[in-house]
Amino acid sequence: MLYLYRSVLRYLANSKKVFIVFIIALLFELSFEYFTSLSIKYLIDDAITPRNMTIFFGLLLALLIGGVLNLLIGVGGEHAMMQTFSTLILASLSMVVGTAILFVLEWKLAIVAFVGIVFMFVPQKLLNKRAQRYNEEYVGIVESFSNNMDEEMKAFKVIRGFQLQESMKNRFTKQLQVWFRLGVKRSFINSNLERLPIMVLSVVNVIILGLGGYFTFQGSMTIGDLIAFYSVFDTVGVSVIQFMEVVPDLIEGEVGVAPTAHAFL
Repeated sequence: MLYLYRSVLRYLANSKKVFIVFIIALLFELSFEYFTSLSIKYLIDDAITPRNMTIFFGLLLALLIGGVLNLLIGVGGEHAMMQTFSTLILASLSMVVGTAILFVLEWKLAIVAFVGIVFMFVPQKLLNKRAQRYNEEYVGIVESFSNNMDEEMKAFKVIRGFQLQESMKNRFTKQLQVWFRLGVKRSFINSNLERLPIMVLSVVNVIILGLGGYFTFQGSMTIGDLIAFYSVFDTVGVSVIQFMEVVPDLIEGEVGVAPTAHAFL
């Protein structure tokens, strides 16, 4: 991972225009993400509840303009840098910034959210090595089956001449059985890697709504605070999931990062 960061940073350092476009797009997208979440607080507490139409329409207009600009600037940022790495950087910054915002909004609830974020990484920590092993074995068995099939087809006349069709059939049947069993294990592990963090996120969401509702009843949070907190945490949770999705791809392609980056010059 460190090599990956160094390679792209060297590329950015040598391309000032690309660096500027990338940073502007990144910061704008990150800012808009959390502006959208926090604007809910002001929409409810300062506009809808007191029936202030000026603030209400002002916020809606700001969200509309921000959304259009975010789309346009975001497209420019992805031409400037490969999309996968952009996702990694944005997700990393979003986790840090979002967690900080949560502590500003309500520190007691933020502690629960932070513990939940940590637990989202637990399935990957426990299952990642096994998933990698199964994926490597799966690729190996597919290549082996393909190579054996190619060899058997080339030697088909010999096999038919010595009446070895049954033996060939048995070998392929055993290979297919191994392929199937390994494929089931691989799918099960990969599915858990995807689903367990989402399950943890769902459970923590319920806990946050429960505790946040209690704090709202006690008067330590407004309804706008609670909804904004929930929205920010949901954004952080999505960033965690995106981070976990792109890291394996980036590690796998780590060696080719520098040549790929120079191709975008």
